[in-house]
Amino acid sequence: MNDDAGLERAYRRLLLAYPRRFRRDKGAEILTTLLDAAPPGQRRPTAWETVDLLAGGVRARFLPPPGAAGAVTATVVALLVGIGGAAATGWLGWQASTTMPSAAAGAATAQVAFGQPAQAPVVDPGDPLDQDWLGMRTAPGDEGNTGPQPAPGAVHLRLRTGTQDVAAVLAGSRERMAAAGWRTDPPSADGVFWASKDDQVVRVAARLGDRDPDGGGSWSEGDPVYLIVSVHRPAPAAVTTLALAGLLAGAVTGWLLAVWALHARARHRSRLRTATLVLGLSSLALGVTTVLLPTVAGVVGLAAIDGWSPHDSLIAAAVLRGSSVMASLVALGLAGTAVLAALAPAVAVPAGPLPRAKHPVVWLVALSLVVAFLGLSGQIAL
Repeated sequence: MNDDAGLERAYRRLLLAYPRRFRRDKGAEILTTLLDAAPPGQRRPTAWETVDLLAGGVRARFLPPPGAAGAVTATVVALLVGIGGAAATGWLGWQASTTMPSAAAGAATAQVAFGQPAQAPVVDPGDPLDQDWLGMRTAPGDEGNTGPQPAPGAVHLRLRTGTQDVAAVLAGSRERMAAAGWRTDPPSADGVFWASKDDQVVRVAARLGDRDPDGGGSWSEGDPVYLIVSVHRPAPAAVTTLALAGLLAGAVTGWLLAVWALHARARHRSRLRTATLVLGLSSLALGVTTVLLPTVAGVVGLAAIDGWSPHDSLIAAAVLRGSSVMASLVALGLAGTAVLAALAPAVAVPAGPLPRAKHPVVWLVALSLVVAFLGLSGQIAL
């Protein structure tokens, strides 16, 4: 046996790659085996031993207990935590980005559409998590918007034209914008066209009467046409990158936490084991119905119908805000499950069968179905 103290310390450092539960149960055995196999005079681990121990440690940290139930549980937890990470990073990325044009930039753009200087810009930051905005481009009759997707915030301007010919006003505005290098979409039947250039997207609408940009106001026969220009700025592509990074980081964190909790729960030999299962399964059922399924449906629906937009990266944040109460209950339930799992004794599981509660499967499944039904009902109501 190689009894070099430096070699033993090096092996112990490499064994830190393994989770504590593994080192507690098998660390001494592995260390002894390594020292027994080391030839006399070896002072440090070989390259193969280093790679093998590090890879084994990573594998041990990511590997759930045997069985399909552990893998499914870890997957669901990873997805739920990943959605939370995507919501946080996507929202922070949005807030850090310039998703609103300035009043001056909006007025300059509107001047091109109007053919004369624009006045009195109305700055409307909007709500980026509004479901109507998230689904605007996929709604029936989306006004032919095939260019870059606008953010919800906009600068609105109006011009009283002095004519009653809606088509002529709209055509003149479109010709001026095209001549200035804007890419314009064909006008819709209700007198609207979209234009895009550089980092701006513009909605131009011609309306009879004294109407506000949001459609309010009134009109009557003989009123002149008002040209309404709304200047948007698309969300930068970095928002999608940040949301994906948050999704990946959250998923990895959620998987590791789930694997740790599952292994810790296996050490319980009391009713606390059943309590951990009840709370964890109920939280997962609620999370699937109120967070996971709506998020997946939103992402698939938006991406499949008209391609992906950086604004779609906020769907996770929008779902969490829309189901804030349910999402909070899910987070508290998973945190409580982790606390119960952490109460497991720091010793190896003794041999012998685990104690069984009376008929646990029946009432556990019934409770989970009730929680899932309540969560789904609440989501539909929202």
